[in-house]
Amino acid sequence: MSEHLVLRLHPEQPDRASWVIADSSGERASMTETGTIADAARRAQQRPVMVLVPGQEVLLAKVNLPVRGTSKMLQAVPFALEEQLADDVSKMHFALGKRDANNLVTAAAVSESLMEMWLSQLDEAGLEISHVLPDTIGIPVHDGVCILIDGTHCFIRDASGKILVGDTDSAAAFVSAMGFDGQTQVADVYVTEADATTYSQVLSEIRMALPDISVNEMRNGALPVMAATALRVGQPNLLQGAYARSSGNEKLWRPWRTAAMLGGVFILVALSAKALEVMSLKSELRALNSEMNQIASDVMPDSRIVDPLLQLEQLATNLRGGSQGGNTDFLDMLNSLSLALTSASNTTMGKLDYRNGTMDLTLTAPDVDTLDKISREIASQGLSAEIQSANQRDDAVQGRLRISEQDT
Repeated sequence: MSEHLVLRLHPEQPDRASWVIADSSGERASMTETGTIADAARRAQQRPVMVLVPGQEVLLAKVNLPVRGTSKMLQAVPFALEEQLADDVSKMHFALGKRDANNLVTAAAVSESLMEMWLSQLDEAGLEISHVLPDTIGIPVHDGVCILIDGTHCFIRDASGKILVGDTDSAAAFVSAMGFDGQTQVADVYVTEADATTYSQVLSEIRMALPDISVNEMRNGALPVMAATALRVGQPNLLQGAYARSSGNEKLWRPWRTAAMLGGVFILVALSAKALEVMSLKSELRALNSEMNQIASDVMPDSRIVDPLLQLEQLATNLRGGSQGGNTDFLDMLNSLSLALTSASNTTMGKLDYRNGTMDLTLTAPDVDTLDKISREIASQGLSAEIQSANQRDDAVQGRLRISEQDT
């Protein structure tokens, strides 16, 4: 079974605490230790932490809530407990447990300022807490009355779950106030050997009020007993609503969150770069298709252009079949011209003629350097490219280019 660290805050010394390690069944796995909350955090290591806060600061009651659903129940519970609370309900935090067999819900109410103080101390120490419960939840559950004496404080629970916390010196008076005086109620008392000696008179008074009494010695103090019961009951957990904490899976995930975010950013950047590359390639493809359509329209002005590449190939085949001297492939010239025009911005092609292995065309470019660049690009692919003329027209230069097979 998994181990838990059960931490109990001291009511008189908020910066002090006691803790014990126990498994989920409540079986103790360590001695009780006492120190600061920071000491407890170092002892917790990776164990889930259950915190027991002073029960006298938390009202526990069973209430009848006719509504269903957590949010509606939390809205209704302040009205159900209003008469039992001395403080303004708007400044109280409420938490809910489960419904019992009688359809009653265990509800808890505590001052918001106390919750914030406790959680601030725990967070400052670096504790990862799973539960915050009133320590009165740790009173052992019996069919009769249960009385737990812990130094100057005594805790009393009856069979119905009603709880009272008070001074140990007045324990017998509390038993009488709860209506058990003189009844044949079965009672269990939990007390340490030291407290049994200190409060022997109180125990005698309890025996007079409850004749059928069984005394249980707490050899390791009150905390292991409270921890065992609290781990089995586990509710109502005060970490609800505004004070709800992350689930266990989120806590395991937290150390990897930064790395995962960085990995996600890296993937996003890589995908964005790839998307830009694809967009650029698509743009180049559209430009090439446009140039090919323009060339096909210029070469075959009387034809309907459907598939320019196929139609130009057919034209090249026909031209090769009818010419005797040209060895240069017409399609190779078109391909070289398309590549050269792609690398030259703001350049458009005009009329194109092809006869006997020689291609003549007109180009409109921004300047003579651009025409020269196109000529050199075509020549670099094993063809002869000569600028026949270049004339200034407004803000552009209109040139005539001749492409042919290089002389060997």
